[in-house]
Amino acid sequence: ARMHAVRLERGPLPPQIEAATERIAAWVSKAERNVEEAVPEQLRADLSNFAVPAEAGLWQGLVWLSLMSRLLELIDLWQDCVNLQRLIAPAHASLQWRPRLRHRPVIGRNQHHDRGLMAFVVGSTILATFLAGLLWIWSGWSGGANAVAFVAIACCFFGGLDRPAPMMKTMLISCMIAYAVAGIYLFAILPRVNDFEMIVLVLAPPFLLVGAFIPRPQLFLLTLLLAANLAGDLGLEGRYGAQFASYVEGAIAGGAGLLFAPVWTHLPRPFGAEFAAHRLVLAGWNDLAGLAAGSHPRDHADLISRTLDRLGQLVPRLASSTAPALKSIDGLSELRAGYNIIALQHDRRTLPGDARGAIDGALRGVAGHFGSCSACGARQIPPDDLRVKIDLALGAVFASPNSRARLSSLDALVGLRRVLFPLARGPSCAFPRGDHGNANISPCNAAE
Repeated sequence: ARMHAVRLERGPLPPQIEAATERIAAWVSKAERNVEEAVPEQLRADLSNFAVPAEAGLWQGLVWLSLMSRLLELIDLWQDCVNLQRLIAPAHASLQWRPRLRHRPVIGRNQHHDRGLMAFVVGSTILATFLAGLLWIWSGWSGGANAVAFVAIACCFFGGLDRPAPMMKTMLISCMIAYAVAGIYLFAILPRVNDFEMIVLVLAPPFLLVGAFIPRPQLFLLTLLLAANLAGDLGLEGRYGAQFASYVEGAIAGGAGLLFAPVWTHLPRPFGAEFAAHRLVLAGWNDLAGLAAGSHPRDHADLISRTLDRLGQLVPRLASSTAPALKSIDGLSELRAGYNIIALQHDRRTLPGDARGAIDGALRGVAGHFGSCSACGARQIPPDDLRVKIDLALGAVFASPNSRARLSSLDALVGLRRVLFPLARGPSCAFPRGDHGNANISPCNAAE
């Protein structure tokens, strides 16, 4: 994003930066990881010796500094990865490791739960089991209890999925296969077996075959259901007492229950991954609006954890969705916006009144934008006045006394502007000569 912003302002990168990025890429792509420590140190020195061009304006200077900071973080991160890989080797297992990259914890205990959707799924499962029980009672079928049980099992197992019907069909197929195999064993093979050794011998082929295929992810569900149903259908006891009529009746009842379950899920739940993804996006917009408005003053860590968990739930749904409205959603941009808003909320308290007021105005605009997205249920184009407010905040913070909060706020405003207006050219404010220095600046708190 930073390299795109630089190219947007001035075209190609300077030869020195182009050469530095190529050396970083070559270092990352090396198959041999036993690289001397001097390599990352030399890369850091190359970036630290680069000075922001004197003709750069305020925006260009901030983007340059942010780009240098991101490249330095990339070097630190990859050096940590290389060192950790070395420590895996037995020869280096006793070495002490200290991370180069300073970062905040990003894994928390607070997760995103869509309680409305959860309540709907639970209610749907209860109602499906209740209706299956009524049908069983109405039919007067003495063996129909098996159908009610399988309806409850299928809905409890797969009711929380975006599209439970395909998994329920897989369960139906596996159960029918298991019933057929178990029937062959119960009525053709086991009556001729009279000792434990022979039981082990005749049962070994199917269970060994199932055990061999369970570790394969693409066959895990089918083989796991086969193993469970086959073991349950055999129902081995101390004395042989299988009855063909009751066994066939149980198989028919189980199949009827597993046919009822996917039909039921199609009736009250015609939606799929698109609906769940849309609710995740709305929840993210609501959180960002509340965060920018100051409604979450003390739960930033929980908010970050919830946002990351929501992103983990959203990405696979976006990948499988064909809805045009969801194709334009970039869950990572909301995450970056959240980090930058948190940095601004944290640092604004230590800035002078003018800078704090300008940041508050920008945050109110951000809150209004994401609140509008949530109210409309679709992503809205950020208004131009929001870009103006962010630019005013950049100028006000830049004019404040030098401090760590000032650097962090400037970087967060740059990141927020890049998230909301990725194709907009930067403001034309002047960057006073001699203030931008080199790229070896303090670690940033924003996350883009």
